[in-house]
Amino acid sequence: MEGQKLCSGGGIASVVLGAKAKHIFRSFFAVLGLMTLPAHAEDINALLAALDQTKFWDAEIAPDELRERVMSDGVVALFGSSRGVSLDAEDLAEGGIAQTLNDMTPLLASLGVNPPKIETIEEDGYTYRLRIGSKTYDVYTPENHQDSWALAFIATVQIVNDLLPEGQTFYAFYGGHDGYGIIMPPETKPFFDILPKRDRPYIPVNVPPWYGQPH
Repeated sequence: MEGQKLCSGGGIASVVLGAKAKHIFRSFFAVLGLMTLPAHAEDINALLAALDQTKFWDAEIAPDELRERVMSDGVVALFGSSRGVSLDAEDLAEGGIAQTLNDMTPLLASLGVNPPKIETIEEDGYTYRLRIGSKTYDVYTPENHQDSWALAFIATVQIVNDLLPEGQTFYAFYGGHDGYGIIMPPETKPFFDILPKRDRPYIPVNVPPWYGQPH
């Protein structure tokens, strides 16, 4: 990803990308010592209240299990949410946005979204254009295709947010091959401030070199 500084994480979620990783969630955090993060009882109670008030659990595959993790581990437990999606920027840039959106169909449906028709109009390595419902997205063009990884990552987050109902936001984490996203209520975002900057959620923007990524 030459010339693009939307960086891979190596952070908390870098090995929590997929079902197998979720099974080792607790031991992974224990090894890294992240269980010792100052997740005070009052902070966890406030986080749980925010999740309850925004009906976060309604779209969760195993809400009771995740709730127990949140009660013991705090906000880092949300990296194991079934609302999380792997966003490998290279795959997205090589025509993978449509497949990612199709894979998200059950999650979006659980949030009341009726996913529209997804059509790849053009994808040849220099131009990537999609039609989502009645809206067209120019992911990248011959003029900026050298930044294709970052632009595809940005476009994916934007498209999902355009589809989501009010009260839900698709936040990005990290970038590059470690790109990740979680759909969650905006009320939960401040609880991530306890984590190192690189592990915090953000909305990617087309402003190089970091494209909105905390650093």
